[in-house]
Amino acid sequence: MHQVWPHLACPQLTQLNLVALSGALGLSKTGTCDELKAHIKQHIQENKVELTKQPRFTVLFSTRRRKAALALGGVA
Repeated sequence: MHQVWPHLACPQLTQLNLVALSGALGLSKTGTCDELKAHIKQHIQENKVELTKQPRFTVLFSTRRRKAALALGGVA
């Protein structure tokens, strides 16, 4: 089972990153960081199957990246 991108909680995600990801997903690029995160999370959950088939979005479901962040003491 693929995990929905846990990295959205990461404080290193700037609004510019969220705007870029929103645009890549075909979502609105306007709103606060919290609004963008909510829209992105909802879109990913609703379109998980389609997104996992697209190589550019596979990192959104990567558990390896999350494990590496935890091993380094980071936030996953």
